[in-house]
Amino acid sequence: MKKLARPNRFHHAAFFYPVAMALGGILGCSPQQEATYPVDGLVRFPDGEPVQLGTVEFRRVIAANPEAPRWIARGTIDREGHFTLSTFQPGDGALAGNHEVIVQQLIITEDRSFGDHNHGRRVSPHYGDYASSGLKARIEADPSRTPQKIVIELLTDQADLQKVE
Repeated sequence: MKKLARPNRFHHAAFFYPVAMALGGILGCSPQQEATYPVDGLVRFPDGEPVQLGTVEFRRVIAANPEAPRWIARGTIDREGHFTLSTFQPGDGALAGNHEVIVQQLIITEDRSFGDHNHGRRVSPHYGDYASSGLKARIEADPSRTPQKIVIELLTDQADLQKVE
């Protein structure tokens, strides 16, 4: 009877080691997250009417290292125009620093006319693109973790963003 050769232990290690490393990365052995700071806000038109539908995104700008990851904080705009930003977990806020801001709307009209929808006024599409929105904000590294209040006012010819104290 012929003996079967036992597989080499190193052969198994060469297969299982990369698999274990990949699974470790997927299951959460990732670099430590940067601190986020709570941000609440309001999106409105110049006459004070709130934007009633959409999302806001804050993309951090890192001038010293354009290749660095650009974490994006997002918030859903409610019927009163309010939003709360989230980066890594719901409601955790945004990273400290300078941010480019966009306001996006996705209005699906299906088979109904535009006037039959109750979603409020439309936001100009140029606010939905980082290249054309013109909106900017600075999020401070506040150790007290008091939510920072941001008001985004959408103008017709230009964009303006104000920080409310």
